[in-house]
Amino acid sequence: MTTRERRVAAPKKPDGWWEPGLATDIKRSRVQSAVWEYDRVIAETEKVWGVDRLPYLVSPETRERWWRAVDALNEAIKANDPDKVGGLVDNLVRGVRKMVDEATARGAEPLSPDVWEGTMSTGRKFRIVRAWPEHAAKYDDGREVTTFTLEEVGRILDDHYHAVVRVKDQWPGAVVVDKPRSAIAEELNDDIPF
Repeated sequence: MTTRERRVAAPKKPDGWWEPGLATDIKRSRVQSAVWEYDRVIAETEKVWGVDRLPYLVSPETRERWWRAVDALNEAIKANDPDKVGGLVDNLVRGVRKMVDEATARGAEPLSPDVWEGTMSTGRKFRIVRAWPEHAAKYDDGREVTTFTLEEVGRILDDHYHAVVRVKDQWPGAVVVDKPRSAIAEELNDDIPF
């Protein structure tokens, strides 16, 4: 993660981090609950303003305060401190609202409904627009974002994902998920004799 983009890490269970016992489970549940609230607010904000776009639309001072608060939240999550996590989430939720107000006051606009943004598994940001050039440069705000048109997405699917398209045709509710290649190799290295 670069200093320009800071995401809150979901609470995980790395070796040696969680202590066994009911008290730790309750603490972990409280931390997770607070992080879910943060994630909900961020997801709603990103639908309107774009992925990690809002910090680029405010003053450098506000941006730095936001990043420091996100760093503090990540540290509190690692420490499994539910009280600190809860307080920091409340602060960041207020911070999101203040950044929206500041960005609006500075003349920034939310994304058009014709512009969708997301994050790849590598952390890279991408944007899908209806067509060039209507939305290509309008949202150039200094972030590293790769822009694709709907036509380009169609070409990518045509050229590289025939099997995925066939699976989705056969099972309309199927969802594409990311799975590390090492996990796939382990699954294929089983006791089936063929």
